[in-house]
Amino acid sequence: MNLGTLLPRHARYRPDHLAVVLGEHRFTWRAFNARVNRLANALLREGLRKGDKIATVLPNCLELLEIYMAAAKTGLVVVPASPLSRSAASRRCSRAPTRSWSPRCRASPSRSTGSAARSR
Repeated sequence: MNLGTLLPRHARYRPDHLAVVLGEHRFTWRAFNARVNRLANALLREGLRKGDKIATVLPNCLELLEIYMAAAKTGLVVVPASPLSRSAASRRCSRAPTRSWSPRCRASPSRSTGSAARSR
């Protein structure tokens, strides 16, 4: 099964069933699919294409789950790095062309920021 089709399929056939519960966040399949679609479209607008790599330095949070699902829909390759080893991730990504952005993880807003880097 193609993971990129799993979320839209559930959103179509079980739209109002609970899909994600993370802390105080609760999303139905329909709502979660809409969030992932917005992210996937934003990544494509940034010029990312199937096969491109997107490095993440995020704790376990809602945004990390959304990035994985958006990558599955768009054909991007996620390269995860632990937020505990930011310097190692920076060295690995420094050789590739990058763009970065830093959303805050709402799952633990008091202590975590994240970043994603693009490479081809």
